[in-house]
Amino acid sequence: MDVSQTNLPPDAGPSNEGSFESTRLSYVSSAHLAAAIAGEVEKTTRDREVVIAGASLFTDLTNLEAVDLELRQLTAAYSTLADSWNEAGHSRPKKNVVAKNASIASEEGKEALVAAPAAFTATHAVIDTGLELVKLFQKDVSTRGVDTKFDPLAFLIELGQALLNVEAKASKVWILDLFVPDENRDDDKSVLGLVKALQRAKAEAWSTIAPAVSALTALDVALEDAIRDADKERTKTLTQEMQQLRRDLQPVSGQLTLIDKRFGALEKRWMETDAASGLSILARLLRVESLRARDCLFLHAAVVASGGQIKTIRSLWRSLFSGQQIAFRGGAVVRWALLGHDKSFIAGGVKTGTTASRQ
Repeated sequence: MDVSQTNLPPDAGPSNEGSFESTRLSYVSSAHLAAAIAGEVEKTTRDREVVIAGASLFTDLTNLEAVDLELRQLTAAYSTLADSWNEAGHSRPKKNVVAKNASIASEEGKEALVAAPAAFTATHAVIDTGLELVKLFQKDVSTRGVDTKFDPLAFLIELGQALLNVEAKASKVWILDLFVPDENRDDDKSVLGLVKALQRAKAEAWSTIAPAVSALTALDVALEDAIRDADKERTKTLTQEMQQLRRDLQPVSGQLTLIDKRFGALEKRWMETDAASGLSILARLLRVESLRARDCLFLHAAVVASGGQIKTIRSLWRSLFSGQQIAFRGGAVVRWALLGHDKSFIAGGVKTGTTASRQ
């Protein structure tokens, strides 16, 4: 018998419950995928520490290397300028020039340094698009696709638990977004250690030319006195000494100012907050630096896409006795890659899975 849908009792169809059920099934599918990944890597991760993270981990690791290089370059620039000034024999001003105004000293270059650095913005996005399913309409059957929202952290947690559930389980599992360092490294090779070395180099560079800056200030005061006393000979001598000292100072002080601006711009970037994580760039760098110091493997994983399907079967017979039948389906597509401590690729791939239910 040909049953037209217009002859059926009015029905609003699946409500938000259908969307929730498809979303729930997507999470169930992702848990199965996490277990499958753990099973593939367990021989490698057995008794090892494993760090699980999205793509942001590798962005932060790359930025950490770049920050290390820039801090060392700035420190070397300050030290080179200080050395070149001393080698040119400008470390001490002439006594007869500054004797009258020995108490005058310039504070240029001695301002306190802010120890809170900031870093390159690293941005990342977790793909969260619904699977595009073809809608099929028939007289008694309708199928529609459902976009499911997926929390990327939930999959990483499932994967972490799966690594601890397998027979050859990992010794420790760290999830980047849930990791808080107990303490920050402070050795010479750490970010904070390099910042302290840079601060010392900056202070030493400005201290090196500070006597000359003080002498220039003293000369300026002495010149005003000479002009007021109408002492032409002394005025001429002081003018020549000031011009020479300015010529000596200008190249070094100009370059020190440029380096200061580079350092200040770096500090400003480090103070910026990453919108995705809510952490400052500095906090992200210190976090990943702490993980890098561990002898661990890196497991990257992310949900590429998720989606669902609702299938409704209607007939006059069902409407009269049992009502419509609704079937739900939810699935996910995930990517993963296992890397060694040196970030070399060990294994990886893309996995897909779906789960169905009916009511």
